[in-house]
Amino acid sequence: MKKKMKRKKDWYDSFFTGLYGHALASQFDPEASEYQARTIRKLLKLRKGQRALDVPCGKGRMTIPLAQNGIRMTGVDLTESYIRKARSDSKKLDLDISFACRDMRDIDFDNEFNGAFNWFGSFAYFSDKETLEFCRSVHRALKPGARFIVEGVHKCFIVSHFRSSVEHRIGDVLVMAKNRWNARTNRVDGSWTFKKGKRVDRQKSSMRIFDASDLGPLLRKAGFKNIEFYGGAQLGDAGKLSRHSRRMIAVCQK
Repeated sequence: MKKKMKRKKDWYDSFFTGLYGHALASQFDPEASEYQARTIRKLLKLRKGQRALDVPCGKGRMTIPLAQNGIRMTGVDLTESYIRKARSDSKKLDLDISFACRDMRDIDFDNEFNGAFNWFGSFAYFSDKETLEFCRSVHRALKPGARFIVEGVHKCFIVSHFRSSVEHRIGDVLVMAKNRWNARTNRVDGSWTFKKGKRVDRQKSSMRIFDASDLGPLLRKAGFKNIEFYGGAQLGDAGKLSRHSRRMIAVCQK
């Protein structure tokens, strides 16, 4: 890979290293992760021995089960502690997975993968210009005919069910958020407070929210074709997309 790009720090550089990172580990049980991995493999039409790119991969929650099912996996993520954890877990399971600590906008693979996926909302972090460049990088990374998945929250659902204040628990972490919807930029800007015992973390976020009418043209501009959309109530559901779908999956082809 080329030398890492230099850039200014943004909200996602610190968001995942504090209490949210701790909470994330308990957000999905093994059955939920397996269900999502099966959805990814089915939508990408992957066969054993084929190569797939998980970008960003986090701690390998999707990378590892796919590798266990015979897919040759590569994972890329910005957070060093996540990559260390993913490498450690894969080594314990005797899995040969390539992990790289890198900004997902800074990949330079060329015609290497039979499929790629961006799972659980990280597609929403950047400006539209940066996101387009990321999609073009993924397009270059794929072999002809290979598929790319983008998964995230569905704008239609978010707008119709918008809540300016949210409070819930993830494992032993209390999560509180104050949200603001910006209709001009199609972004949800959040102020977060995470509490565990006496520890308190405060973070900011800014997420670009898409629906099919936003995402389809962007993927086509990046060079993708045969774009299909799916939706459902929970992460990994790939039913018919409707305005009531909480999550949205886009599947496109090089």
